[in-house]
Amino acid sequence: MTPNQQRRRLSERAGTIKRIHVDRHAIAANRRLIAGGVAIEYPLSPPITVQTSRGSLKMHALRIIGDSTMVYCPFDPLPCGATLWVETTAAIEEIH
Repeated sequence: MTPNQQRRRLSERAGTIKRIHVDRHAIAANRRLIAGGVAIEYPLSPPITVQTSRGSLKMHALRIIGDSTMVYCPFDPLPCGATLWVETTAAIEEIH
């Protein structure tokens, strides 16, 4: 299965719990590339992470097709350290 097929399979699947959060380290790295003037030569890192039971996906933009809940939980963060995330069982779609 190619990465694109895997991405499509994960993102289109409704019913699976998905946790969506922003990777602040990717944003900081992108900011340094832009400030240094090399953003044209190097691709920017995708700052959005979608975590499911089947793995993680990195994206630049997405659309949630259904209901979602924003969760702030500073005393029980996700394994990656995120304390604020969007949680949904709806399907998501990557926007290009």
